[in-house]
Amino acid sequence: MIRAMAAAVQPGDLVACRRELADIAMVQSILSGLELRVLRAMREFSADAEGEHARATNSSSRKSARAKRRSDAAEAIPQLDEALSEGETTAEHVDVVADVLAGLSPADRARVAGIGDEIRAKATQVGESEFRRWLQMMVRRLRQDDAVARLARQKAACRANWWLDQEGMWNLRGRFDAETGARLQGR
Repeated sequence: MIRAMAAAVQPGDLVACRRELADIAMVQSILSGLELRVLRAMREFSADAEGEHARATNSSSRKSARAKRRSDAAEAIPQLDEALSEGETTAEHVDVVADVLAGLSPADRARVAGIGDEIRAKATQVGESEFRRWLQMMVRRLRQDDAVARLARQKAACRANWWLDQEGMWNLRGRFDAETGARLQGR
């Protein structure tokens, strides 16, 4: 079917060329989404899904490893998987997410997955480079938000006890957040 469509394409002007290229990009995205779904299904049938992918597509193990990373990222953020399967974004956008997720802790990955709707929306609106910058900024913001919340929890958990012991010595025992601890240490 795609071969027949390709044979029929004869763009007559710049506008038609742009339209054909947009259609090609959409079909490539849909096929990439399909590839990821098949790769995930293949995991159920083979312990070496990457090897099976490489053999079935007659490609390198490096390309298959990239497809696996892409599949994992799309699985972690289902909204992005849907956008790719619907031809609304590109495999390269999913690669950006895979790159960013690879360097995160499980807790940070979960926070990023929590903004899946925003990720999908941005991935459908901007190019790969701008998307990478935006996603990195969002990860920094999520981490800052988490750091602020963690500091608030630590401040609430601060405790100090003091007493006079049997020798008449004044004793202090405490647990402090890093900010308070640094101020105490400076004194």
